[in-house]
Amino acid sequence: MPPNCAHTSSSTYFPTVCVVECFIVKEIETMKTKTAFYSLTLIVGLLLFGTGYFLHRRVADNLLLAQRDVYETRLGVSGSTTNITITGPTIEMTTVEPVVNPHLFNFTIRNQAACFNRSNSNGELFLVLLVKCAPFEKLDREQIRKTWGGVKEVLGRRVLTMFLLGESTDPIIRKQVQEEDSTYHDLIQEDFIDNYKNLTYKNMMGLKWVSMYCPQNSFVVSVDADMVINIVTLVKRLSTMPKTNFAEGHLRTDTPIIRKKKHKCFVPKEEWADNLYPPFLMGACYAMSRDAAVGVFDVSKYIPFLRLDDVFVGICLTKAGVQMRYSPLYQQYVSVENALKRGIGIGIAHNRDHLKQPALKLWHKMVGSQIQDMSK
Repeated sequence: MPPNCAHTSSSTYFPTVCVVECFIVKEIETMKTKTAFYSLTLIVGLLLFGTGYFLHRRVADNLLLAQRDVYETRLGVSGSTTNITITGPTIEMTTVEPVVNPHLFNFTIRNQAACFNRSNSNGELFLVLLVKCAPFEKLDREQIRKTWGGVKEVLGRRVLTMFLLGESTDPIIRKQVQEEDSTYHDLIQEDFIDNYKNLTYKNMMGLKWVSMYCPQNSFVVSVDADMVINIVTLVKRLSTMPKTNFAEGHLRTDTPIIRKKKHKCFVPKEEWADNLYPPFLMGACYAMSRDAAVGVFDVSKYIPFLRLDDVFVGICLTKAGVQMRYSPLYQQYVSVENALKRGIGIGIAHNRDHLKQPALKLWHKMVGSQIQDMSK
């Protein structure tokens, strides 16, 4: 009998009670022993886990430090340095710029398969022409489709013409636009209101579309709806141009800013403080390599909005590191016949009530006939 039961008075008269008491005491001692064991096991486990995690983090941190040291040794920099020197020019490490001009509009008409449908058997598309037009300029689009915009291939190179427009406030015109696109599938539209002050949005919409849906094209040409284009001369010229870091057109430099409020090109000082515009390509017609076009859209969100789309694109080209080239061929100031004979593009009046038959006949005589001869 356990010692603590030997002198229990109840054991003399109630032996059964004594046995029960001894059994309970024994179980309590056993439970204390098990609890101590489990507690010790838990403490040891936590110590082992903590030690392992500490060693793991030390190894990982040392590995990251070693990788950083290798990186810095190769580039010749230290942790807080802002300049990286790589055996040549110095590359400035800049902080992330704030987005001041996000393009927040959504496509209402996109025709996202147009580039792939026009590509050749190798998936190549040489040129995409983006025509800036108003929703009501249906006759301009029709004349373009009957001439240079209807051409699908020149000198074995595939070309595609798409029309850029915003939303009309007229429900009749909106319905006509939908019907037109269901026939031709060559319109691109976003949900901004179409007016002259929103030409920059229209331009960025076209470049956004190219960046999203035309990964295979080589060149992009921006052109107004009242232009006549010698597509053969254009393709021949671009065939000799670099496919990267390229932009060409009627380059303007040192152009004074118009401050007359009644002028359509009026720009207040709050929008542009300098008295001269930075270099830009005149907006009626100019060409870019695809990477330059995509670069313009990519940097546009960091540049304050400017209503003059050609000036805005010029600023974006400069920021994207693209040096603009001058060529008088894209926007000529001669007769239509001489322009088609010698260069690429010339502006004519918009079609208001009917198609311009003389211009149609002249284009087919001077340009369309060349394309027909090529296909023979």
